[in-house]
Amino acid sequence: MGELFTTTVKYYRLAINEFLPYLENIVNEELTKETKEEIKDLINDYKDIAKKIDRFNLNLEDPNKFYDNEPYDIPLNELGLNDEVIKDLSALVLRMLNIWKSKKEKLEKKNYLTESNKITYYKLKNLIWPLEACFNNEQTLFFKHRENDVFIFPGESNSSHKKINLTTKEMIDSGEDNFIELKSSLRWDYSLNEVNKKLEYAIVKSISSFLNSEGGSLIIGVDDKGIIVGIENDYKTFKNGNFDVFSLKLINNINNFLGKENHQFIDIKKETIEERQICLINISKANNPVYLNNNGNEEFFIRASASSQPLSMKEAHIYIKSHWVI
Repeated sequence: MGELFTTTVKYYRLAINEFLPYLENIVNEELTKETKEEIKDLINDYKDIAKKIDRFNLNLEDPNKFYDNEPYDIPLNELGLNDEVIKDLSALVLRMLNIWKSKKEKLEKKNYLTESNKITYYKLKNLIWPLEACFNNEQTLFFKHRENDVFIFPGESNSSHKKINLTTKEMIDSGEDNFIELKSSLRWDYSLNEVNKKLEYAIVKSISSFLNSEGGSLIIGVDDKGIIVGIENDYKTFKNGNFDVFSLKLINNINNFLGKENHQFIDIKKETIEERQICLINISKANNPVYLNNNGNEEFFIRASASSQPLSMKEAHIYIKSHWVI
């Protein structure tokens, strides 16, 4: 392959525009040194690719339209992209498409659209259908890569993007479903204005349901209406409370209720959104059934109908045989 269609290159540039601010934000979160270095490398790569694309003065307003003085295609040696980078950029475009579709679906659910909403909606609509057509057209590069996994950034869990590959803020905005659960706190009861340890049980119950299903994301610090309340009130329930103390309590609860062996499927991290700290827990499907030990009683939960659903032992036995092919 010696050249890329200009339309393809425009979509690559739009995808970089879409995700570069996100990467520059998450690199400042509490991540491992290795993960931060991977993200920094990715940021530098994207900036360099963007700089090379920008030399062609492409108009990104409508990526499917050829504007005056734009080339029909661009030589690969001008961009310095190998097959692996092209594969990754195509996966990044697919992730961008999924986000656009999610935003459009959210607007469609609104009872009333402001003029700004309408402009955004029609812009998304006019961006989505041509790109979907590209992924379905055998003559395009995107068709070749349409079965590839959607691009996952360093530090992210596949399960957190199981449905439509959303950022944390977009997950919050999309609301609860079979892959997303929102909890206002770990143990601070906003209705009683005091510590309520029953809330801790609700957290591990949600985690167990994701482990026993297809994985998902549990976000603590957001109420069920999507309002970000933060976890600072949880901090106040501990002596010298901070995220380290908070996460240690969460880990101890997981140990006590679900077992230490299941930590490998759970990733806990802090994020800051709208100047409030939240806890994002990304959960993968467990390799084996996970029972919740509730004061000596074994309980089994799955994720269904956007909530944690209990199964009787008979129901669990049938479910386990089909879910894990035991």
